[in-house]
Amino acid sequence: MSLVVVLGATGQQGGSVVSALLQNPLFRIRAVTRNPASASAKKLVEKGIEVVAANIEDEESLVRAFDGASAIFATTAFWDTFPKVGLEGASHEEAEQQKKIARSAAKISTLKHFVISSLPPANEVSNGKLSVLHFDSKHVAYKWMEKNLPELTAKTTRLWLGWYSSNMADYPLIKVTPIPMSETSVWIQPGKKDDVIPIGGNVQYNTGVMVEAILKSGPLAYGKIAILVTEYLTFEQALDSWKRATKKNAIYVPCTYEQYETLWGPYGTEIGSQYRWSEDHPNWHALFPGKVISHDELGVTGKLIGHEETLVSLKERLM
Repeated sequence: MSLVVVLGATGQQGGSVVSALLQNPLFRIRAVTRNPASASAKKLVEKGIEVVAANIEDEESLVRAFDGASAIFATTAFWDTFPKVGLEGASHEEAEQQKKIARSAAKISTLKHFVISSLPPANEVSNGKLSVLHFDSKHVAYKWMEKNLPELTAKTTRLWLGWYSSNMADYPLIKVTPIPMSETSVWIQPGKKDDVIPIGGNVQYNTGVMVEAILKSGPLAYGKIAILVTEYLTFEQALDSWKRATKKNAIYVPCTYEQYETLWGPYGTEIGSQYRWSEDHPNWHALFPGKVISHDELGVTGKLIGHEETLVSLKERLM
């Protein structure tokens, strides 16, 4: 039985990985969280999962948490950090956190597979013209790994997670907005209605499916990028799914990136930069095709939950 250590085990990504691996007798889970006394951590203990405390800022605590691991799943939380330190600060802090995780993982002699949640290198792909801070921070850390920890990099798989369908339920700047005295709502986003979004579907479920498949693939996934995109949809198509899920009417209302930033402040700045970059680079699979491990190779084709099915499951929260 292989020991898999899961960082952020009470979060959306880590929690998904825990749920998936819990069903597989090949794996034993050690869940890592900052607060083992939290209600969510106690629920993991009730399921028979080993829960340990560690802080990403404390490399010694990470090394202790990783002790004996065959595999590690690592994720960091840009969006939790940025309200405290700003966009630039969160980008720098996330890159440093991923370096600390990697340094700690590299010290584990039993480690066979390192899986890290990441995103495309927006600045590099656009030749320095466009930056998406919560994308680029992760790539800065990976380039550092390549240079400083080549042995760890050789057994690393990056997991790129597409746009969460649950964003339409959870985030005010991405939710569809009802209009008083009208039966039609509006979805106000920057970009044209036929601009494409790489959709991750039900990321809270799909992440675990992908990570389990990556771990089972072993060396086949070393050095590869696994892309959690269930479909590429235009803004209009994504909204059509919302309309079918809610059985309500809505129209897509484009705004400028400047207007989006005025509406939503730094959140609008960062999400707007992501959409702007996606205008030029909508297809993640085309960025580094030789490095991508496909859904067919991973054996997950037909096992992931797509955009519309996710929205149907969230319909009470979409309005």
